[in-house]
Amino acid sequence: MGVSHIDAINPLCYDCPMMDKHLRHTVEVTIPRLDEKGRRLFLGALAQYLGHGGITELSELTGVSRGTITLGKAEAQETEGDAKARSAVSILMRVRTEGAGRKSVESTHPGIKEELLALLDFNEELPLCWTTKSLRILADELGHRGMAVSYVTVKTLLEELGFSLPKDKRVAKRRGQYVAQLAFINEKACTFLKQGMPVIMVEIKNPKPPIMETFGANTIKGWWASVGRQRFPKASELFIITRLETGDLFKEPLQSFVDESDLAVHVSLLPPCTMRWNKIEHTYHCSLTNTADGSPPLTVSIALVESS
Repeated sequence: MGVSHIDAINPLCYDCPMMDKHLRHTVEVTIPRLDEKGRRLFLGALAQYLGHGGITELSELTGVSRGTITLGKAEAQETEGDAKARSAVSILMRVRTEGAGRKSVESTHPGIKEELLALLDFNEELPLCWTTKSLRILADELGHRGMAVSYVTVKTLLEELGFSLPKDKRVAKRRGQYVAQLAFINEKACTFLKQGMPVIMVEIKNPKPPIMETFGANTIKGWWASVGRQRFPKASELFIITRLETGDLFKEPLQSFVDESDLAVHVSLLPPCTMRWNKIEHTYHCSLTNTADGSPPLTVSIALVESS
């Protein structure tokens, strides 16, 4: 086995430029010419560029709610851009032809994503948003609000919003324990962020190779060496949040990183429930490929949680 590649890290932007008159004019002439989805995505992408305070400024300028712009920001982060792309003629024809094709759930139920976030008690000031409600419960609650959709549609909407869904069916039985654990993690993350200490979310995909814990710890070392140390030169502590089920096996390979970095490292394991990080500043990827048996690559992603 060997490291196949380490993806390039996007440049970080920590300052929040205010909109000058030219940028404000661009927004003013563009917004009236966009449909609902285009408006949301445009404002979300712009809010992402502006950084902290951008959502508030755009909301005040356009009258679009903060929740809608927050949704657009999440969608923009998940959307691959192509400045040279043009809509196909067939797509333009469908846009201009009334009644063509099946209507999307958002056109049938405007504001359904905002309603769904309200059911999840979404708070953009917190680094972590979660729910232990099942898809069927969420679908029923939307129905009570006049938006009758199936639980499959709810699943699709959650995925579009960036939520990861539980795989463990024991969630309902342990809901109280999970809520308490997530509240603890959220409170601890907020404390670290207020103190200027780094908080990272570590996701490991295809965690089948036996060297999973060692590779995960080595990826954290690489992140700290190339990003973390420069971003947090005065940090004395690091808070790691992960889904890694074998948390105890993670401690030993992580110890060498603790010794080398001289950081006090805290690790919290996420319970298997629906959750979403809504304040991500940048993501660092590293993958390990076993070319011998052709198994899926082991991939580790480290997301730096953004402070409010």
